[in-house]
Amino acid sequence: MGVKTPINSENDNAFWKEIILSLSEIVGVYEKANNIMSLFTLKYVREKFFQFVFENIEDGKALRILDAGTGPGTSLVYILKKSGKEHYCIGLDPLPEMINTSRKNFIDLDNVDFVRGVFEHLPFREDTFDLEVSSFAYRDAINYLSVALELSRTLKRSGQLFILDLNKPYEKRIIANFMEKIYMSIFPIFAGTILMGKNGFELYRILKKTYIRLPSSAEIYLIFKKVFKHCKYYVMLHGAVMLLHLKEPIRISSQHKG
Repeated sequence: MGVKTPINSENDNAFWKEIILSLSEIVGVYEKANNIMSLFTLKYVREKFFQFVFENIEDGKALRILDAGTGPGTSLVYILKKSGKEHYCIGLDPLPEMINTSRKNFIDLDNVDFVRGVFEHLPFREDTFDLEVSSFAYRDAINYLSVALELSRTLKRSGQLFILDLNKPYEKRIIANFMEKIYMSIFPIFAGTILMGKNGFELYRILKKTYIRLPSSAEIYLIFKKVFKHCKYYVMLHGAVMLLHLKEPIRISSQHKG
């Protein structure tokens, strides 16, 4: 099974400009739409995810935490609920609209900061974070391997990385066909239309493209297996959602794409 590479054509810039503009326009309905798309299971999934995260980290230790692809900061709400104020959290997102929304949501907290940046070139030194999480954001990566390399580079050798996203089983399986041809063609567009009318219909039709180009979950596992010694893959909601648990980063230059 070969690992898919990112789109590499003269249409790259147009593709990502379209995606970025669409994401920028849905900031106000982002979490509501996600909740509808998940058939109102999103809160349950997030709670189970962060319960798993904090069951696997050492109690009583102040951690430096990265939320990669923070969006409006939803994951940070769960992190702070589990950890209180002993940890220092940084939310990273490429969109200024998301960063501005997040800052407003956490304006009174001095242990939370936000940084604008992309997965592929994290603006942090090696061995910066004790814990890294990414919740429903990896599918928006431009270069999947570069993201894995950067998350590995910035994670301490004793640190842990947890990734939560839609599961995309290998294409020949029935559930993969259902997710791609039925679920992703109906529910995101339905949510967008309910919340934003005709404009929402078009925006979520565009955003479906990032799921279409996403590698299968098995391929994503293989990508991260290249840069982490410990790599475990789990599914939730009867296979609708995947969870990766990664430890022991392998130091490989992010310049190497092979």
